[in-house]
Amino acid sequence: MPSEYAFGNSSAIELKDSSDNVVANGFLDSTNKTITLTYTNYVEQKSGVQGEFFFYARVDHDVVRQEGDLNGGFTVGGRMLYPGIVHYNGPPKRYDSKIEKSSYQAAEDGKNEVHYNIAINRNMEHYTGVTITDKITSPNFKIMRDSIRVYKIAWRWNNGDWVRDSTEDVTANFQSKITENAAGDGFTIDLGDMDGFGYLLDYKTKADYDLVDGERVSNSATMTYNGGQTTTSAENRSYQIAGGVGEGYVFTIKLHKVNENGENLQGAEFEVVRDRSGAVVGKLTTDSNGNANLGDLLRDDYTIREVTPPTGYDKLTEEIKIGAQDFGTDKSVSREIVNKKTVTEQDVTFKKVDPNGKEIPGAQLKIYKGDHVDQEEAPVADWTSEENTSKVIKLSPGTYTLTEANAPAGYQYVEDITFTVGANGTVALVKKGAEDTVQAAGSILTITDKEDSSPKAITFSKVNLGGTEIAGAQIKIFKGNKAQGQAVESWTSEANQSKAINLEPGIYTFHEEAAPTGYLKVTDITFQVKHDGTVEVTNVGEKDSKGEKNKVVTDGATLKVTDKDDDSERDVTIKKVDPNGKEIPGAELKLYKAVGFVLKLNLLQSGHPKPTHLRS
Repeated sequence: MPSEYAFGNSSAIELKDSSDNVVANGFLDSTNKTITLTYTNYVEQKSGVQGEFFFYARVDHDVVRQEGDLNGGFTVGGRMLYPGIVHYNGPPKRYDSKIEKSSYQAAEDGKNEVHYNIAINRNMEHYTGVTITDKITSPNFKIMRDSIRVYKIAWRWNNGDWVRDSTEDVTANFQSKITENAAGDGFTIDLGDMDGFGYLLDYKTKADYDLVDGERVSNSATMTYNGGQTTTSAENRSYQIAGGVGEGYVFTIKLHKVNENGENLQGAEFEVVRDRSGAVVGKLTTDSNGNANLGDLLRDDYTIREVTPPTGYDKLTEEIKIGAQDFGTDKSVSREIVNKKTVTEQDVTFKKVDPNGKEIPGAQLKIYKGDHVDQEEAPVADWTSEENTSKVIKLSPGTYTLTEANAPAGYQYVEDITFTVGANGTVALVKKGAEDTVQAAGSILTITDKEDSSPKAITFSKVNLGGTEIAGAQIKIFKGNKAQGQAVESWTSEANQSKAINLEPGIYTFHEEAAPTGYLKVTDITFQVKHDGTVEVTNVGEKDSKGEKNKVVTDGATLKVTDKDDDSERDVTIKKVDPNGKEIPGAELKLYKAVGFVLKLNLLQSGHPKPTHLRS
């Protein structure tokens, strides 16, 4: 290398191909200002091997002491190469230097280590109560406590550089005055008073990952002196590794946010994490075109996480991975990210009503997701309708099918109903039974049940006052509220047996044509057969011959009619005759009732029988 230049430090390098195979090992010698490459057997196995590499150098102030154009020529294998002329502005002028932070890389340092120097009081002034507080601001770095060295220095300005006239290692004097912070990424040292001398602090830091070429590492140190005055020096080091490609912070991640229809989405917020360090290196927010870019990145692996989704959309749960190899020749990588619209449950009201619009109980209803009933899947809702009560269910937008497991008593089943729920809760009817009445209005689905008019089994029981079914009652059933026209059914009651007949829902009249012997005939009774198969008396009838109301009760589908005993007086003729059948006078007779009453009969002298009134 030309004598006018110097390496920052001696270091070893590796030259690799695109597959990470080592082509050559190199060494930068800062003392001799040479670069030596030693090739591996790679070049023996390949033909036409060629490439490029880079290194970092600076103007050597000990050689160049004034402004001027510098020769850029290099000698390579005995051949001189002239890449161009470098204009040097000359060494800097002396400046005030209370505290200066700098960094360097030593040949023996690992790929995750950086050395730091803190030069103090190069001005060689007088300061009291001096403390230095140092803090690494880059994440995932720690101070290597045992590496801290303290040197007492006699500083002097020399041709653009501060140089040392004397250096004394005084570390042992300050070990008890160094306090490391809790995080391990900083420390404070109490240097006390300075009377015309300075210090140099030297220490090493270590990251928990390997650094890449061009990576910036930030650090700052603050000097407090003379009772509270402060001054700070910051160091933003670009980590330098000589190698095949020098790039640095020139890479960009581009995001494009859309919905499921490909429409641009604004307002999505992301954070970008560098995998190597775990640090958030940037945050993005998509614009009206759905775009967001983050530049000033190193070629490395990154993880993108959505922090805030666009309004009305679900947050992206999976992370987006970017590999170092994903960056293209334009030093960028693009990703399109799709968000699904947020699914919000809406209140949907279900009404099960009769033809008059009254909500009816007893319908067992189930709702399944999709356009058909899948019995292997659990329903999303399952309930039994209640009287005068609607059912409100929260449903996400989508397609559903309602099925009726059991119809209310007295009503017909409806066929399965398919419907959709919109994002705003609006219900739309997709499919229903051809004969069913179903209406969708807003977020309400109304199902009108038809009454079940099929014949119902009704049981008639003709009993005495003791509740025993009696024989001999001649009964007719007429349609309507009068016993007229053609009877729909007629029969004669039998002992210990009820009578079951099928009647369509409606109004009927129970007519007893003739009562069993010894019983009073009931008057006509009007009753209703309901659609649910139950029976109800609507008119108990006129009073009977004794001036009393009919005794009739219902129980579900049974109508029980009680016949009263006929205990009215009747004419009984008693004859007293001789062997020839001739009625004879003079006999005095007594007639007893079972309960003990005595009746005395006065017979006519002529021998004619005497009629007597008796009650049963």
